[in-house]
Amino acid sequence: MSMPTPVVTWQLATWVSPQPAWSEMRSVARVMAGEVYAADGLDESQFIQQGWEIDDQAALAMYARKGISFARWLNGSFVIAVWGRVNRRVVLANDRFGLYRLYYAFHERRLIFAPEVKGILCDPEFPRQLDLTALAEYIRFQHLLGDRTFFEGISLFPSASTLTFDLQSVQVSLCPYWTYQDIPYRPDVPFEEAFAETGRLLKRAVRRLSEDEYRPGIYLSGGLDSRTILGMVVRRPLSTITYGVWNCRDVVYARRIAGKAGSNHYWCDPRMASGLKSASTCTWSLPRVSIALLTPTA
Repeated sequence: MSMPTPVVTWQLATWVSPQPAWSEMRSVARVMAGEVYAADGLDESQFIQQGWEIDDQAALAMYARKGISFARWLNGSFVIAVWGRVNRRVVLANDRFGLYRLYYAFHERRLIFAPEVKGILCDPEFPRQLDLTALAEYIRFQHLLGDRTFFEGISLFPSASTLTFDLQSVQVSLCPYWTYQDIPYRPDVPFEEAFAETGRLLKRAVRRLSEDEYRPGIYLSGGLDSRTILGMVVRRPLSTITYGVWNCRDVVYARRIAGKAGSNHYWCDPRMASGLKSASTCTWSLPRVSIALLTPTA
């Protein structure tokens, strides 16, 4: 019996354009979801001069320089797939914190990946077999551990990782390109200096994401994290959004904080989305929804 031809099946929720982006010689293609804010060693002015967005070409340019470890030099929140037409190789990579989820499976010489498990299950040839260990983990800990999913053969793509699929040898390899151990240990830095540097980096990340062409928006829970980000955004007008049952602490605190900050505040009742209140007759709308919800990455 002949072996099936190795293939790649993917499904990425993308909103950058164009897709796919090709290298100048059209030998390498890239599809991605998310954003690339900067790339170490690349001059953004060169992209602007050629009419390119950094999202469009940064990954390709860095892949040409660094090879399969290209994501290590990208700053952003993203998941990227690169296809090499000449070497017949697919490379998957995500950002250091795995802010965009990706699931993958290798089944009968085929690599399948998607942003949700159900995207992989759409493949009629993939077996739908429950992972009993994952089920036991969920019952005991109320969440899954590591890269497990509820289905055998489907794994969560780990953060700061690169997966390579060689279509010629039909081999898959997965390895991290960065870990927290890569952060140098600096016992010589005083706490006050480290504290000040942390604040400087956070401010820089918030301002980078809030001063682009999009109208900024913040998920405001009323907690310390979101109110800190809100306090660092200088630009106005600013939108804040809170999800929660009316008059719960999150909603009350967020409403007060938004009033102090002068943001355009919106509240969303999750019961409407779950169908507990005649959701079939409701339509949700948010005026001027072209907002960029902040996820700071230093």
